[in-house]
Amino acid sequence: MRSPSLPGAGGPAGDEGPGSSTGERTRERILSAAVTLACHRAPWSLGGLTFAEVARAAGVSERTIYRYFPTQVDLQEAVAGRWPDEVALEEHPVTEAMLPDVTRRLFEAMAARRAATRELPSEPRRKACLGQALRPITEGLDDRSAARMAGLVDALWGQSTYLRLADWGLDDDEAVSAVTWCLELLAAASRRGRPTGPHPGPG
Repeated sequence: MRSPSLPGAGGPAGDEGPGSSTGERTRERILSAAVTLACHRAPWSLGGLTFAEVARAAGVSERTIYRYFPTQVDLQEAVAGRWPDEVALEEHPVTEAMLPDVTRRLFEAMAARRAATRELPSEPRRKACLGQALRPITEGLDDRSAARMAGLVDALWGQSTYLRLADWGLDDDEAVSAVTWCLELLAAASRRGRPTGPHPGPG
């Protein structure tokens, strides 16, 4: 539920408000404080984040928080947009045992801001072709497992994967090797009948 905005919310002296250089620094201070609080309360969780505690941590008034983030939903969506971010990763390194929980928390945060982001256009023909091409790998799997397998392959073959690997300093050959390694792991898991981990529980 959206929190009501406070009329006439103003910032501290010298804060020229959103859009100014000083305002951008204030917004960043608020956002960094919110990310740090979320990490310390429950790693990788946005639940229960309040304006009062963010204001105390950032050293600003609650009215200033409202000036930059009119509702708690706005603040939570902004924090979600920063994950995984340097603060979260430095404060809470991810172990192998944490991967399922961290993945769930990250995707829940992304789902919370999905309405504000551009949906990818559905490509039924591409999906059908990819599903058919992967039939030798997914044969024997139920429909949902086959769809998860195909979806992962589609993501790994996408431009965003290529660009992200390039940002990590991988050249084209290294990127091909890395993605091929992931695909081989998926194929091996498929042969064991478990392509993408256990089925999620109800809820």
